[in-house]
Formats: sequence, structure tokens, C-alpha cells
Amino acid sequence: MSFFRENLAQSESGGNYAAKNAEGYIGKYQFGAARLADFMRANNKQFTMTEFQGDPRLQEEVQAWHEGDILDFVLSSGLDKYFG
Repeated sequence: MSFFRENLAQSESGGNYAAKNAEGYIGKYQFGAARLADFMRANNKQFTMTEFQGDPRLQEEVQAWHEGDILDFVLSSGLDKYFG
């Protein structure tokens, strides 16, 4: 696992896949319903918030997709010129 991802998980949930905060964000990386809906649409998958919360492998899959989706947006928008 990457240094970035592990630090993010510690910051968001203490690394706890079962975490849920007061605003309803869940999992190791604290995803909300809207972002999970984005993932499901993009990947033609369906699951409930409860299923997501109980599935570490799915949480890692969503986080990997999320990182790639953000990077794709950065590159397609020309924002990569601001790296560094």
C-alpha cells in the first residue's frame, strides 16, 4: 500500500474499515453516498452503504478508482502544469 494511501486512511478513520462519522461518511477512507454512486455508475456495480462498509477489498477498489478519477480530471483539465 502506498505511503499516501496509508496516511490518508490514518487521518480519515484511524485505518478502520468499519468507521462511520457523524455526517454519514463510512469506511477506511470515509466515502459518502454521492461518491460511491459515482463509482457504481462508472463501474456498473451495485452495493449498499452497509455492504461497502463491511468489505475491505471493495473499499480499496473504490479508493484506487477515486485516486485515478481525480488524476484523470487533473490531466484532462490541464491542471498538471501546477504540479510541483
